[in-house]
Amino acid sequence: MPPAVDASTLEAYCQRHHSGPTMDYMPISWTNSMEHPWNQKVIRLLAKEFNQNVQACQYQTMTSFPENVGDDFTTTAIQNKLQSRQAILRNALRKKSQASHLSQAEITDIFSKQRMEMLVKARRNERKRNVM
Repeated sequence: MPPAVDASTLEAYCQRHHSGPTMDYMPISWTNSMEHPWNQKVIRLLAKEFNQNVQACQYQTMTSFPENVGDDFTTTAIQNKLQSRQAILRNALRKKSQASHLSQAEITDIFSKQRMEMLVKARRNERKRNVM
């Protein structure tokens, strides 16, 4: 587990004598709920850092399977998800090349409609799984 915040630092923060967590120092207060002001500030900092990393393209799309990921179940699940995603991307590229006579806006519209249909289908399947 990540380190916990020192009790005296947390008390000073609650009494407004401490500035609270920073990007360089953001331990969680494990003894308090996530609604505690300290933990809320840590969550906001983590979300901010994540958004900055995404915008800076520091996260890479997984296009191949890394070695030594975990047990067989985890490995199989990740491989299946990766193969499914690769099939979806190959299908999208094939459809895009077949629709070369369409404008970029028309292609975008077609793909956004297909994405919405996929999301509706996924939600429907999730509701079925949760009901049963």
